[in-house]
Amino acid sequence: DCFRCLYPQTLRTLASICCVEEGIHQLEKVDGILCLADILTDSTHSEATRAEAAAVIAQITSPHLTFTQHLSSFLENMEEIVTALVKLCHEASSGEVFLLASAALANITFFDTMACEMLLHLNAMKILLAACADKQIVDTPYSRDQVVTILANMSVLDQCASEIIQGN
Repeated sequence: DCFRCLYPQTLRTLASICCVEEGIHQLEKVDGILCLADILTDSTHSEATRAEAAAVIAQITSPHLTFTQHLSSFLENMEEIVTALVKLCHEASSGEVFLLASAALANITFFDTMACEMLLHLNAMKILLAACADKQIVDTPYSRDQVVTILANMSVLDQCASEIIQGN
């Protein structure tokens, strides 16, 4: 706890390490995904820390990686992670925080379709679209791209598609 001020920088470094397969395997070996879930769900951590944890999640669930399907500990913690990421999107105080959280959510929707059902139940579509209306939060085309990706992946489910249509 005396090193909490270093968490954001440490997590940013961890995200860099996890751009290679061996880094992700090492993260899983030491229960790093559980640790990330704990950080994301602990509101005593700073927003910056939770945003950097989201960046690690985005990195390890990147759709261009072919070995992520073996992340069993991620699947075990997915509901808590998705819930925390939606909350982080909803409460984001900056465009960077929103981008990191929404990028993680977008990658997770590629990773497992069960995430789309979770997002539906968490009213994520309304949260994401409301954020798009705030030019301080969704301040780049990259952020909009994440929202569009999430909505596109959610639309695979019939119930999600009808909600998207109803939400204009």
